[in-house]
Amino acid sequence: MKVSKILSVLLVVLSLGFVGCGGEMYFFKFSITEPEIAKTISSPTGQDKNSVKMLYADSMANFEFRIIGGPLGGYPGDNMGTNYRGISIVISNNTDSIITIDWNRVTFIDPNGTSGNSVMHNNIKYTDCSSNKSPSIISPKGRLVDDIVPCYGVRFNSGGDFSLAGWEVKMIPDASEIKNVTFGLYLPIQFGTIIRNYIFSINGESVYVPPSY
Repeated sequence: MKVSKILSVLLVVLSLGFVGCGGEMYFFKFSITEPEIAKTISSPTGQDKNSVKMLYADSMANFEFRIIGGPLGGYPGDNMGTNYRGISIVISNNTDSIITIDWNRVTFIDPNGTSGNSVMHNNIKYTDCSSNKSPSIISPKGRLVDDIVPCYGVRFNSGGDFSLAGWEVKMIPDASEIKNVTFGLYLPIQFGTIIRNYIFSINGESVYVPPSY
């Protein structure tokens, strides 16, 4: 049998094994807890991050939050989880004034309750995470779509026996490690000459998914 045919057979067998045997998995079901009038819209299972969004609105702006995450690496049959890397945010300006966001004042509240953690957002290099950042401007009735990542969660992995070298981002612990997690965002926003300080708190409840065979 030719080598190419042998490889084809092996790939089919491996694919069947990957599909037919799924290990147990953990993920967080998120909800926004502060401000209290904010609301969470989620899918029936809460597993699909794209269908889980957290909303808050006042007379000045509308906010939409989604948690950025993807499956952790592993082999079929291993405990699998989700690596939550940051917060996707959409801010809509309801006013006739320009909105200014000073990213040097925006901070992340980590799961230990420690505030003052600097953040980065789109178009910022990982190496510049803690450096001075230019502000974002939102025009009247306009909106900003961005991703926010805490700088403490950004690190460079030099690689090893089972991992490739490259940047890694991890915002909170894996859902297999803790049952509940609470974190937040301090977001001061300037509307014209008025500054409003927003504090958002998000809770994650660990959900266990049994293995499927």
